[in-house]
Amino acid sequence: MTMAYRKLLPGEFPEYEAHLLRLDGADRTARFHAGVHDGSIRAHVQRLIWPAGRVIGGFADGVLRGAAELQLLDATGARAELAVSVERGHQGHGCGTELVRRTLTVARNRGIRQVIMLHLADNHRMSAIARRLRGTTLLGHSEVEIGFAPAPPDPVSFLEELSDEGIAVITTGLDLWRRLLAA
Repeated sequence: MTMAYRKLLPGEFPEYEAHLLRLDGADRTARFHAGVHDGSIRAHVQRLIWPAGRVIGGFADGVLRGAAELQLLDATGARAELAVSVERGHQGHGCGTELVRRTLTVARNRGIRQVIMLHLADNHRMSAIARRLRGTTLLGHSEVEIGFAPAPPDPVSFLEELSDEGIAVITTGLDLWRRLLAA
């Protein structure tokens, strides 16, 4: 399964909302730590502020199937929270890891010094992502907090983000072209 990854633009928040609405009950609980109804999801997306709420998307055939949301936690911009969602049919293929990795690069390049990611204690996939990306794990009763401390930005991290964006533009253009030809 081929996924294309890129930052969502503010005008694409309806696609983000549609993605979150497609999550089944278990995946909504994993993402929001509680069962949430459609109205709560719509309200959540409406509250996103650009650029404080950055969303990196994973697209399959031009449809948003996974997302990582980075929300600043304080006015200094030094701390942020990362939340990830991947639709059921696209889990277990590295999408979540790639979304977190790319989001940590974005955080690094914005000077964010601490990124936390909360997940339910029984979410073994998120624990595996944290281990792969060297997060620090703090256990709670029902939740696990993962802490990441991005290194300061450097030319390589800026080039990595720029390269990801260039590839995303090309991939998005090709997806659009294929859909136009199929219509």
